Amino acid sequence: MKYNFVKNELIEIIMPPPIGDCIMTFPLINHLKFKFNLTLVCNEYVYETVSFLQHPLKSKLLSVDNLKDKIIVDFLSNNESAYYIKYSKPKLSVGFKDGFWKYDLQLKQPTEFKSLPASSIFLYALVVLGLDYNNSLDFSCSNEWQYKNQQKILVAPSAGNISRCYAIEEFILLGKKLSDKNIAFILGPADKHIRSSIPLQFEVIDTSSIEETITILSSSRMVIASEGGFMHIAASYKIPLLGLFKIASVENWFPYDNYYQVGIGDSVNNYNALPETKMDIMLITEKAIKIYESIEN
Repeated sequence: MKYNFVKNELIEIIMPPPIGDCIMTFPLINHLKFKFNLTLVCNEYVYETVSFLQHPLKSKLLSVDNLKDKIIVDFLSNNESAYYIKYSKPKLSVGFKDGFWKYDLQLKQPTEFKSLPASSIFLYALVVLGLDYNNSLDFSCSNEWQYKNQQKILVAPSAGNISRCYAIEEFILLGKKLSDKNIAFILGPADKHIRSSIPLQFEVIDTSSIEETITILSSSRMVIASEGGFMHIAASYKIPLLGLFKIASVENWFPYDNYYQVGIGDSVNNYNALPETKMDIMLITEKAIKIYESIEN
């Protein structure tokens, strides 16, 4: 079935719950936002991040409005999104077959994209809707990092799931290897428990909002981050980046790969690595120095 679009078609995308997944939708959003009347619908956890990164594109919380004749693409697929769709009464709904709503058009399941970048899960909505697109992946947000002779390397050791992160002791060893550079650790609101483990020789920066986080990330020369929110946000802003993967697959979750943004990890099956996986500090140090020194060129 190929849907017949009308001029200024209203499309709402119900965003997935984690920040990293939201940024994986950006190639889809960047494809649609200049052609349709697009709104991003978010739960409370991702609303601030999505609305800031995609400003001035319309964003809103999951509250039903009076807009009719819209298409809803549901990437949240839970009771909350099903309730929203029910009372929004869209003319067309698109979602995963294991969702909580009987959608008019079905997306393929995420497990069918194991060998592809995770963004393919969301870009498949274009296929379902009968829209053409090329293979270029545009993860850019509303702004972009600019080099202004920044010197600081920011190390983001934490991520939303502690199992995705190397031990803080390994990040400290990495920091010591790079001690001739201007190193600082950046922590999110949920990372306070590791603050006391970081030696006083290192600057520690706490963040409490997405705007503050972006300002701090943008003031650095490069970011070294665990696979999580800090990494994906830095990638979207095109900040020079070294993404560290303990258990997730680089091929799936680091599609930004370019000269200044590099992902390192050995896992080929998402979330199946052994817990004793250790950071390759020598390799990471070499990669970090190479990126750091190449920026001026």
